[in-house]
Amino acid sequence: MHFIGWIRGWGEHIHEAIRLQEQARELYIAVGDPFRAALGDQGLGIIYQALGEMEKARLYNLRGLELARRYGVRYVLGWLYWNQGVMALGHGDWSASESHFKQSMQEARSDMAIGLQASRTLSSQCKRRKQQIMLVSKQ
Repeated sequence: MHFIGWIRGWGEHIHEAIRLQEQARELYIAVGDPFRAALGDQGLGIIYQALGEMEKARLYNLRGLELARRYGVRYVLGWLYWNQGVMALGHGDWSASESHFKQSMQEARSDMAIGLQASRTLSSQCKRRKQQIMLVSKQ
């Protein structure tokens, strides 16, 4: 169901895709698969973030973080921290965003997840942007 949820895709079928993703997450919890359940939370967080439903995105992300930490699902932690960084960046919370991107980068290094190494670039861009805004606001 997890995969079918993604296949159903965006657009007019987005609510059905979300329903399937949520159903898959519950099944993963029921069968004791915290890796895929946390991955489902991460995916649902991204979907709700893209839809602009930031509170739901935040809640799914936090649930995923709780699961991943509790069961040692390290691979998913980096992606969850990444999501938090993007959400904080969207809210203009520069320090939180930078902190989450650094956590994501740390997880990427520890897991050798090369795809998350992009967080280093975003973290430095966030820092530079923060410095630019602070300079402009001082003038």
